[in-house]
Amino acid sequence: MSCAYGAIWRKWDFHIHTPYSILNNNYGFNPFEMDESMLESAFDEFVTTLFTKAIDNNIAAIGITDYFMLEGYKRIKHKYLASPEKMQQCFPDEELRNRVLNIYIFPNIELRLDTFVGKGSKSVNYHVIFSDDVSESDIEENFLNQLEFKHDAGGKRPLTLSNIRELGKVIKSNNGNPGSELLVGLENVTVSYDRILDVLQKNPSFEGKYLIAIPVDEDLSQIPWAGRDYQTRHNLYKQSNVFLSANDRTAKWALAKGREEQQIREFGSIKPCIWGSDAHEYSKMFCPDANKHCWIKAEPTFEGLMQIVYEPEARVRIQPNQPGEKDSHQIIDSITFIDDNFQLEPVVFNESLTCIIGGKSTGKSLLLRQLAYTIDSQYVTEQERTALSSRTSFAVKSATVKWRDGTTGGRKIVYIPQTYLNKTIDNPEESTAINQIIEGVLLQEPDIKAAHSVLVETTERMKKRTQADIQMLISELQKLRSTEEDIKREGTTDTYLTTIKTLESERTELAEKVNVSQEDIDRFGELEKLIQGLSTTISVLSTEMKKLSEIPYPEIVIPRYFQSTDGISIEHAFDEDFPQSSGTLYALIKIINDKIVTDWNTSISAIKDKIMEEIEDHKKELAQYKLEYDNLKSRVDQSEQLQKLTARIADEGTKLQEAKVREAQRDSIREKICELRKNILASQIEYNSAYEEYGKVVRTTGTKKNTTLIFDVKVIWKREQFMSILSDMFNNRNFAPFRYKYNFDLSELKDNDYGFDLLDNIWKAIDESQSYGGLSIKAGYTFEKTLQQLFDNWYNIHYIVKSGNDTIEEMSPGKKALVLLELLISLEESKCPILIDQPEDDLDNRSIYDDLVQFIRRRKQERQIIIVTHNANIVLGADAEEIIIANQDGKDTENAQKRFEYRSGAIENDEVPVDISGKNLPGILNQKGLQTQICDILEGGKVAFQLRRNKYAVITQ
Repeated sequence: MSCAYGAIWRKWDFHIHTPYSILNNNYGFNPFEMDESMLESAFDEFVTTLFTKAIDNNIAAIGITDYFMLEGYKRIKHKYLASPEKMQQCFPDEELRNRVLNIYIFPNIELRLDTFVGKGSKSVNYHVIFSDDVSESDIEENFLNQLEFKHDAGGKRPLTLSNIRELGKVIKSNNGNPGSELLVGLENVTVSYDRILDVLQKNPSFEGKYLIAIPVDEDLSQIPWAGRDYQTRHNLYKQSNVFLSANDRTAKWALAKGREEQQIREFGSIKPCIWGSDAHEYSKMFCPDANKHCWIKAEPTFEGLMQIVYEPEARVRIQPNQPGEKDSHQIIDSITFIDDNFQLEPVVFNESLTCIIGGKSTGKSLLLRQLAYTIDSQYVTEQERTALSSRTSFAVKSATVKWRDGTTGGRKIVYIPQTYLNKTIDNPEESTAINQIIEGVLLQEPDIKAAHSVLVETTERMKKRTQADIQMLISELQKLRSTEEDIKREGTTDTYLTTIKTLESERTELAEKVNVSQEDIDRFGELEKLIQGLSTTISVLSTEMKKLSEIPYPEIVIPRYFQSTDGISIEHAFDEDFPQSSGTLYALIKIINDKIVTDWNTSISAIKDKIMEEIEDHKKELAQYKLEYDNLKSRVDQSEQLQKLTARIADEGTKLQEAKVREAQRDSIREKICELRKNILASQIEYNSAYEEYGKVVRTTGTKKNTTLIFDVKVIWKREQFMSILSDMFNNRNFAPFRYKYNFDLSELKDNDYGFDLLDNIWKAIDESQSYGGLSIKAGYTFEKTLQQLFDNWYNIHYIVKSGNDTIEEMSPGKKALVLLELLISLEESKCPILIDQPEDDLDNRSIYDDLVQFIRRRKQERQIIIVTHNANIVLGADAEEIIIANQDGKDTENAQKRFEYRSGAIENDEVPVDISGKNLPGILNQKGLQTQICDILEGGKVAFQLRRNKYAVITQ
């Protein structure tokens, strides 16, 4: 019956009557009225139909029910299930036969009480469910035959079939009732519930091997709580272990959620509800009303059944479909080691809670670590680095992890190695593991998630823009140096103006000598300047016209997809990010871009027309000046010397215009550099603003999860990292002069130092590196790289979580560990598996039971949890569905074959494994049942088991 996956949801039917239940028998034959050969043939059909239907309906356990007797159960168990020949006859298919043999059957004796209720004076039904470990003879001789009923002939008689027939005979004689003597007797026999309980409790062989089940929604419900028969109803409820009911309201009332103590005081315990089909005919078998099947999460054994008494809320459901099915993509099914040191068989994991236990150095942490490492080696290495722990000294060659969906490979997990919870440091300047954990919880809120996306997109865009501005600044500085070199080499406007003034003075003197009026000479010089100016203007305008023709038209882009300073088209990302709407978006972009192109071309044409109009006007004006100039030139040029002076003046004029263009270009570059510098310096303010906006959303929204934890956020300047990079980039001996000049100590900055003034002064000091207070850049750093570092994003979001008045950095190690576990296990909504190695090392015993266990119990319903532990409270308090016991081969701890071996199953499993011949299997793991080994391995295991049994004040039989 054992299952390596431990406790899983299975369908049980507690109420299948056999033909021996001759009351309401609709199977077509009466076993008490047939000879053995006829009965065998009829019962073959019953057994074949019973188990075939059970297989078809995926039934794991059947309560074989009869009134006041065990005849049907005995026949099924001994003449069929215990007879290989008979089983092969009824089930020739070996696979089907093996499945039938795996179905757990147990006796359910239905009794009628001598307590009568209602207008029709109906008697109350009462069920006693026995373990299959109790022999039928013991049940008959020491239970049924010890019960008594009132006989119409007077006095009391033991509850035997012969006495029931005798009762029927008397009643038939007195009243003429139809039917056989046994039928009439069964219709009228009743027993006392006090006597039932007394017989069960006085026989030590029954202790812990029976359950009393009362159908509370039948006749008992007619007894009013305020009536005179209240005590009868109360006593029956109190002595029952479980209720027979499929009513949701009854089940909810019986579990007494939130009023457990009151329920225990009044009725002795919390009661689970069970159900069955109450079949008296083939068509009803395993077809309960409203398809309400009884699902039990346990191994199909009586000890498995007892788990619903210890865990009445978690272990039983009455509903059509299997409870709690999780996403198969998020469930680790097994790990198979490809290493001669490990067992060949896969180690499997339950979809809820699996606890890995074992002595010291038995391979339990090795198993968990290898499981995590095989799924995501890089993540595990990072987690171990955070925990300041190193991997186990034993290196596994290889392993394969299979997921429940049948695939292998890496997926998201949460892995918490040993000491991780206490060794995890909360550094506000870094995105530490703690910060990531808190962020993961907060980002589950839609408003915070949206704000965080805006923050990420904004800061990424700002970083790219700032980097582009710095690259452009470097380019402009290169242009400036080149232009200034040209000016230095070719001369300034002042140089040419002085020369022209001197030449013009010489020409004036010469003109007087050659009979040219001063007015003509002045006008001639004026015309030269006008012609040169207009020629330059026409050239500049013509160049602009050419550039307007070459400029590309703008195209729509989305900032988050910028890849360069120019940006790129967004279409490359649509197919991946917007698979449903990409077609519509493509069409929208085309419409917008077509409109942009049309408007752009129209506007550019208008600008070019205006410039062309200006050029034509200037050309006309230039033609007039040239005509006048040519007329004067013939007179002014009469003197050869005058001609030479005129030519020199014209040449100097040309150079003057070229110098003006160079100086204008220099001034334009300087203006652009100044603007870029201002933008780069402003990036720090913009970064801070973006982070503060996100912080406001976090503070306003918080988390809507059910928790007492309080969340806050602080925008942090990464001071230590910033000072470290300053030390890397600059010669440290410059720091003292810088401090005296600018009043900032770069080796010990304060938290409020970072801002525009600090960055501006550092930049000034770089520009004036040779002056006092200047900063010289070290080898290995360029000016561009230095600026990129200075104006990087130096902010961090520091999430703050408070429990009571303590922030996480102020908490004791135990309290800090508990808060982190609450964040990881209870508040984090991801459905991926959680793997934890010995969380109890970071917690005290009270926190383990009061808090950690409760976190686990809640979350294991939604996600898979695998824990290595040596604490019995975690294993039993959290009601682990599967236990894996680890062992490393050694003296007195020999394994069957390999160095590392594992055995798994449910808490309730205490079977000692045997082979086909009934001999014990080799290896220390197979010498005892799992439950016994749990008690041996875990400190306080036996006490924890007893506490679990009595958690809801269950009546001890």
